[in-house]
Amino acid sequence: MDSLGTYLHEIGRVPLLTTTQEIQLGRQIQAMQALEAEGRTELTRDEQRIMRNGKRAMDKMIKSNLRFVVTIARKYHYVCQTLELADVISLGNIGLATAARKFRPELGYKFSTYAYWWIRQSITRGINNEDRLIRLPVHQFERIGKIRNLRMKHPGMTIDEAAAKLKISIHDLRPALLAWTLASLDKEAVEDGTTIGSTVSDVTQCPDDELLRTTANDEVQMALSALKPEDRNVIEWRFGFKGQMALSEIGKRTGVCRERVRQREKRALLRLRSLLQVAG
Repeated sequence: MDSLGTYLHEIGRVPLLTTTQEIQLGRQIQAMQALEAEGRTELTRDEQRIMRNGKRAMDKMIKSNLRFVVTIARKYHYVCQTLELADVISLGNIGLATAARKFRPELGYKFSTYAYWWIRQSITRGINNEDRLIRLPVHQFERIGKIRNLRMKHPGMTIDEAAAKLKISIHDLRPALLAWTLASLDKEAVEDGTTIGSTVSDVTQCPDDELLRTTANDEVQMALSALKPEDRNVIEWRFGFKGQMALSEIGKRTGVCRERVRQREKRALLRLRSLLQVAG
């Protein structure tokens, strides 16, 4: 059994708390925090007992809800590009600890209801900071997860079918698709330091290729037709419309240097971005 499997086995043995136990532990934690807020270094015997009880209550509250964190972490792990499930669980545990300190049992809520927000916030912020190239709002994470589930169940589903299934418009679905497929062109592709951007830029390799191509095809083809022939060739060769080539390969085929090809690519991408923004 691997380390994650061992962890899941161990937390599965911890009994869940009753509502009465949650209230009792919450009050003990509050009493401990009230003493901490006073900032005194010398405590009476009763106050020392309150501190010990508060720490034990905090530990029990956290350990009894670790399975809840795993449930939420599995949901958001679907949208991760590099983080392992264990990493996402760790992010969620940070949120759980925050919830345990801030829980107010007198409000009448179950601890899990209150903790869910803090766990979700910790996970989504962590993924935004450590896993993704751009920051996404929480609703986009949830939407990406739903899209991925649809792709697993129905590999050939079109963008129209996906939008209908999720009961949202194609306009609202497109940002989630694009955010899902982002990858850094500066990321090393092989051990010699060669980057993805200098070797392969094939949109057909992204995990939601059919949906993305269906979404972008009409707009992209219209925009490509507005480019100069030499610029259009570079884009089509670089991004998989006519196979896939590195800058140096395109240079050999067109009889120009690699740097000149790079300049044409940059110019074409700027032009495409302008055209697609107008179309959107």
